[in-house]
Amino acid sequence: NGSLLALLAFIVAGLAGNFADFLDYIGLVLLAVFLHDAIALGLGYLCGWASGLPEYSRRAVSFEVGIRNAGLGLGLVMTFFDGLGGMAIVAGWWGIWDIVAGLLLATVWSRRTATRKVTA
Repeated sequence: NGSLLALLAFIVAGLAGNFADFLDYIGLVLLAVFLHDAIALGLGYLCGWASGLPEYSRRAVSFEVGIRNAGLGLGLVMTFFDGLGGMAIVAGWWGIWDIVAGLLLATVWSRRTATRKVTA
């Protein structure tokens, strides 16, 4: 819970300082982040499938490829780029969208049984 609250505080700080830019570019940012996330999650799953991994492992690879560390991204933007508006907005929205997309995908997958292949 603490890490989620810290991430949300980082996101609020990033968006608060750039709220006018956020309103100007929200449509473009929403679309870019959605497409990037969908492609990354799909690519991770596809690579797992192409590698012959079992379903359980494909899902894990999908999350590893698709979910990024938005808190780290925001920290880097704030530290090295003086909170540059567009960068902070994209990193902030990624943080929010990663939570939403991850929860949605986990919910869908939790309703479909995956087999875990045990290797010795």
